[in-house]
This record gives sequence, C-alpha cells and structure tokens, in this order.
Amino acid sequence: MDQTKEVYRSEDLLCQIIDQQHVHPQLLIGNSMVLVPNDRKFQTVANIQSYVNKVTDQQGVKAVTVVPKLHRGKGRQLWAHYDPSAGEIHIPMRAKGKWAQREVVVLHELAHHLTWREPVGHGPKFAGKLLELIEEYIGLEAHFILRILYADNGVVVA
Repeated sequence: MDQTKEVYRSEDLLCQIIDQQHVHPQLLIGNSMVLVPNDRKFQTVANIQSYVNKVTDQQGVKAVTVVPKLHRGKGRQLWAHYDPSAGEIHIPMRAKGKWAQREVVVLHELAHHLTWREPVGHGPKFAGKLLELIEEYIGLEAHFILRILYADNGVVVA
C-alpha cells in the first residue's frame, strides 16, 4: 500500500504546526487541546550525525552515516533520502535545504533505516515506526498530532 503523498502531507502539516508554535502555542486537534511541541533544528552535518548516532544506539541498530547533499534531485528540488545499500542518510545542507535540517525529517529518514526491508517505503510499518520515533524523541504531543493528521489524511499505521 503506497501512501507516500499522504505521509508527506501529514508530516508537512506537523512541521507547519511546529513552525507556528511561537504564535500558536496550543492547538485544538482531535477534540483535545495540546501544547505544540518544538523539534530540534540542526546547523551542521556533525550535529545531525551526533543525533543520529544517539538514536541508532538507543534503538539498538546499526549506525548510519549522514551525508550532506549538495546537488539537486528529482524535479530540481533538494530532497532528503535514505540509501539502504550504502547505509546513508542524505540531507540537503544548502540554504534551500534548511527544511530538511530538522528533527522531524531526520527521524523520517531513520524510520526508513529501521524498516528498509519492508516492501513499501511509506507503508503502514514505516508510518508506525515514525510515530514511535516521534513520540520517543520529540514527545507525546507531536505523536498525538501526527497520529490525528495521519488519520485525517488516510494513512494506515501498523
């Protein structure tokens, strides 16, 4: 079950909500009022690598290397991705890639690392693993918000 568009739509909305936290510190979602969380923003590849090392160590999985992505991908846009054959996470590090230098995106790529054997890249097991990572590393509020956004966008979670 490919639900790539729905997963990205949900994550984009979560990032927009987080980015507006300073203006709207609370959010009414799913009939609940929640405090809007914040996620880490990274300035360097070394900062991202340190964070990734911590997460992979705590998850008990093989380490993954963070590689700065300085060239354009599909559609002439910079994009982050996980390369399972190399065990690398590629993160745009130019000014236009700032959107990727944040905790939500890094956790997304780590969810790929943790579920790469699944037949569908953004399938139910991936969505479930990302929710787990979001809860553990960003918090219950972010998990709750993303779970509601997944439901609103039709994302199936295993």
